Amino acid sequence: DPDFFEELVNLNRKKVSVIEINTPKPERTPGPGPRVNGEWTSLHLLALRDPNRIPELIASGASLDAVNKDGLTLLHKAVFSSNADAMRQLLAAGANPLICTEIHPSPLAYAVIGRRELAMALAEALPATAKANTLEDGGTEVHLAEALPDVLYVMLSKGMKDSKTANGMTAL
Repeated sequence: DPDFFEELVNLNRKKVSVIEINTPKPERTPGPGPRVNGEWTSLHLLALRDPNRIPELIASGASLDAVNKDGLTLLHKAVFSSNADAMRQLLAAGANPLICTEIHPSPLAYAVIGRRELAMALAEALPATAKANTLEDGGTEVHLAEALPDVLYVMLSKGMKDSKTANGMTAL
């Protein structure tokens, strides 16, 4: 894959920039966990290309919630590619399913839009005191999951709260 090779070569030339998220946009509340999580290393790129390298990334101590130049974490990428194995490995090692960046909502938000199996695995990995992220329309991951009642149930049982969107709608 030429894009992968080019990105790997660029890592050796300069550091990948990190999206600073110290001050979130007004329409979005900060998600749980740290807002700046380091940057991708060559191991992140290798783990993205070959999920069998994820244990090596974990053992290196690199942040599993590091953000690449496009504002994505490895967990985002695993959801996008429907790679359940990589996603489960990352979650088991402590990757945050609710981390969001200034550019992208959480991996859970993406998963509940059409990826039921992945959404369920992410919801089950939520901590007992999970707090939903506010999306641009004022909704949350809870609103996005309303078409997946089993996933919604797990999210609510983990402490996520329903809220009103900008037009006054709730998920329930």
